[in-house]
Amino acid sequence: MHRYPPPDAIAAILPEYTTCGDRTVILTTDGAAHPTGARVRTVLVRLARSLAADLAALRHYSARTTGRGIMTPLPLAPDLVLLPIKVRTPRVAKDPCTGYLNLQAVTAVRENKTGPFPATVTLQGGASVPVLWTAATVRKQLQYARLAAAYSPRGTSLATQEAAATYAPQLLPIAQKLVEVICDILRLKDHQH
Repeated sequence: MHRYPPPDAIAAILPEYTTCGDRTVILTTDGAAHPTGARVRTVLVRLARSLAADLAALRHYSARTTGRGIMTPLPLAPDLVLLPIKVRTPRVAKDPCTGYLNLQAVTAVRENKTGPFPATVTLQGGASVPVLWTAATVRKQLQYARLAAAYSPRGTSLATQEAAATYAPQLLPIAQKLVEVICDILRLKDHQH
């Protein structure tokens, strides 16, 4: 049995190259790093299993909710909504380049003017994660994660379940456009500061 931090303590699950090869590091909200020899996908499968979650079903549900076929958020628990983020360029074909951030642990997203990483995400505990996406793309991914969390069947509140029960699929394009507008507003707000 593999032991991972509790869901509410996980801030990020990131791939990392070492001199010995590829591994995964789990960052926690207290700022600690927990390395594991497993790959990101294996960590996700084990984590989902430990939470009695069907990862394939969650991906399907999240894809339907967000209207995205790939890079879908994973609402594993009310306090663990993982959003995929591109964090590195693979050195070898088929190496994972996607890490996962816990929506609840993200405290800031900053644009980088110089360097190879267009943006940096700050997490609870003080960790900074450089990402290969722009800040606007990261913010859009955060909005998709919020949308997936709002309609998640896993451990939602009664109010959220009632809202999900009245969900109409024809409203999805409107919700997606609303997410884009909010992201644009946030981007404009960042440019003003």
